[in-house]
Amino acid sequence: MEYAREFKVLPVFLSSDYVFDGAKSGYVEADLPNPLNLYGEQKLIVEEFIKARFENYLIFRSSKILGFSRQIWAIQQLQELRASREILCFTNRFYAPIFVNDIPLFMLAAIERQVSGIFHLAQDKLMTPFEMMSTIARETNLPSNLVIAGLMKSRELLEPCPENTYLINDKAKKGCDFHFTPFDDFLAQLKLEKYQLSP
Repeated sequence: MEYAREFKVLPVFLSSDYVFDGAKSGYVEADLPNPLNLYGEQKLIVEEFIKARFENYLIFRSSKILGFSRQIWAIQQLQELRASREILCFTNRFYAPIFVNDIPLFMLAAIERQVSGIFHLAQDKLMTPFEMMSTIARETNLPSNLVIAGLMKSRELLEPCPENTYLINDKAKKGCDFHFTPFDDFLAQLKLEKYQLSP
């Protein structure tokens, strides 16, 4: 810690929308966190640790992350559809997912502009898992009838999960003149990457 401060290291931490309880829709950076589960609590602890010890820092809060890796939730669900297996997707979980490539690009933009603080990284569009996977299924010619609508209460979750953690990205867009990749653009790229996603 002393070494980092002595050499003016800029800490960068990827946090989560899970620091919020989902009691309202549309969270800005100044809203008071209130995590419902251990994951959110751990993210908030690190946020507070950084803020208490550094004058300049970058904390990025994001929601569901989109990309082409098999570790990405949407790709895992896509593979299930390819195998003709049903997937249960919530209709009452709301967030604004972000394309994974936007994270390092925004990081570079923030460093170049010498900004600091907390930033919400998210696309503009509010979505549910059901809406997202139904759209992906249709656009990739997979059976959308295998995308089953469900409520969070229909599954026995290990911990409470916030229902609505839509992050407002105005500060990030204005502060760094940044354009976040819309879901439709991600979907177009996903269709081009289709050959890489086959089982």
